[in-house]
Amino acid sequence: MVPGSPAVGRSTITVATVGSSSCSEGRGAVRDGRFDEALPYPRWVRWIGGLALVLMVVITANGVATRAAMSRVELVVFAVVCALGLAAAIATLLGKQRVVVTAAALVLRLTGWRKTVPLSDITLVESYGRTTELEFGGYGVRLAGKGVTALVANPGPCVRVAVGGRRPRTYIIRTDRPEALVSSLDDAARPVPGR
Repeated sequence: MVPGSPAVGRSTITVATVGSSSCSEGRGAVRDGRFDEALPYPRWVRWIGGLALVLMVVITANGVATRAAMSRVELVVFAVVCALGLAAAIATLLGKQRVVVTAAALVLRLTGWRKTVPLSDITLVESYGRTTELEFGGYGVRLAGKGVTALVANPGPCVRVAVGGRRPRTYIIRTDRPEALVSSLDDAARPVPGR
């Protein structure tokens, strides 16, 4: 919430802008105060995922053709490794980060991971600046220690969201439109007149 505006529930969202970051045109929209954005992994990561998928299909086909030479344990281990490899390759190839602000929550998703943060638990929203894959050790959901979780699909501007409660956490969220995300979180937390 912008300082001076009425609080929702027991918490107040403090909105701050730190530094300046250029904002490129994003793959999402703000409709009726809702923010909805999907970001893919960088192209080179998707290429690696595609190559890994082709490689896993070849390895699986080769293993199926030679399964008679494998013991039962080797066959089970081979099947598990192939299944995990195929799943990882497909997730990398098709994976996207999605950030949605609804009337009640901030929803964060990235291939196989989902976190819903009630707006009433958010205590601070601010622009974080630009991030690279090296800052948090790669792409994806990154546990950075000290209660910090980064959701980074590709390098670029981010927003920091602090969450209070029994287990305080901080989320660093990659977005092409940090100002729109901050504004949507602020608008969603503001009470609607007449309700």
